[in-house]
Amino acid sequence: MFCCKKSVPGERGEAKPVDFPRLRYIGMNRLGFTCRQTGHLNFGEWLDLFEAYKQQYNFEVKRMLYKLEEKEEKISSLDEL
Repeated sequence: MFCCKKSVPGERGEAKPVDFPRLRYIGMNRLGFTCRQTGHLNFGEWLDLFEAYKQQYNFEVKRMLYKLEEKEEKISSLDEL
């Protein structure tokens, strides 16, 4: 079914084989599904769940979802302190 895919849809060139054991590994160890549950996910649903996982992982690692603007005021003299 999805044994080969192109890296960009509509792109001309060779299709690369899909690494199904890697998809199952990520589904089991990163997304928390059993082997059977991972096998029953369709590819689109798996990609949606993995995108959500990536956002959560980045939040946990970076400790923020977005950059906060740092407003630094210039101090021109010591009298302003």
